[in-house]
Amino acid sequence: MKSKHKFLAINIIILALMLFIAPSVKAQNENTAPLTNTTVSSEAEQALAESADLDDKLEQLDGLKVDEVKKIPSGFGFWWRNVREWVSTSLTFDLVKKAEKQLKFAEERMKLADYIIQNSTDPKVQEKAQKMLEKANQHIQKIEERKDNLIKKADEKSQKLLENIAKHHLNKERILEKIEDKLSPEKLEEFLRLRRIAEEKRQNFLNDLKNDPNVNQEIKDKVTNVLSRVENIHKIREEFRMQHKDILEKVKAGSEEAKKEFEELRRESEKNQEQINEQLKERKVEIINRVKEGNKDAIGELKELNQERQKESMEIRERMKQKTGDVKDEIQQKKQDERQQMQYNKEQLREQIKNNMPIGN
Repeated sequence: MKSKHKFLAINIIILALMLFIAPSVKAQNENTAPLTNTTVSSEAEQALAESADLDDKLEQLDGLKVDEVKKIPSGFGFWWRNVREWVSTSLTFDLVKKAEKQLKFAEERMKLADYIIQNSTDPKVQEKAQKMLEKANQHIQKIEERKDNLIKKADEKSQKLLENIAKHHLNKERILEKIEDKLSPEKLEEFLRLRRIAEEKRQNFLNDLKNDPNVNQEIKDKVTNVLSRVENIHKIREEFRMQHKDILEKVKAGSEEAKKEFEELRRESEKNQEQINEQLKERKVEIINRVKEGNKDAIGELKELNQERQKESMEIRERMKQKTGDVKDEIQQKKQDERQQMQYNKEQLREQIKNNMPIGN
């Protein structure tokens, strides 16, 4: 009986603590902050969005403060996060407010997964990143199950929420890209399987929003924009996967040499992209600031800069494609040389046996 009372007391304390956990501060990031003039031109929005895509920056959710990750939580920290999220959503009964909290938690889980992958090579710790992704998907799935009710509300808060969910899906794609680039080749196959399942669900949800007659045109336009940007991410990624398909098959078969070459190719590609971003950083920031101030000439300059960066990125991909081909040829040649050497050794052995010569002479 005492243990039941103790358990109840602990739950009451947790609930009380949660009621005092609050804060909501609006943040804006470099590429997605609104223009200072009252009318945001679609041309400026598009140029800023293209710049954000090239930077691989996460979209800022409108009206939601998402906590930044500064360290990998302990086992207790993960447990406490689960408790906080469960209590907070359980005590929230308003449809939109509950969905806002679930979206916030999903976004934080995605950022946590990204932080873990970027800052730890421990396989056990990286398994927690996978759990973070799964938990984020659970939060979003609960929101999407109530999609029809959110659409029916048709008020400003519910519309903003739907736009934020679309942004979250774009952020998720960017984070999944980073995670895929850090995972060991041996773990890629299972990760890609889970990723494709998540992609299918995301595609269905966004298409439903895009085609629903009860969704206003502004949201449909934003969803269409997100779908287009996600499709571009997928196109580039699929190209990368196809280039490295043969090498990954050799890794899967146990080739340590192929694994080493694949990791080297990945690092080189990442380094080249970082160099481009660093070279153009100051120029980009200056132009973006003028775009946000409403300078129309700056919009054209940003478009030109985006095209320049896209061209540079394409050239990197072409160089890496050529290098990947060279590596595949090199691995193939070494494999062929090994087979020829083995065949030669067999023939030598047969010749020695035939002539009754001591083996090894």
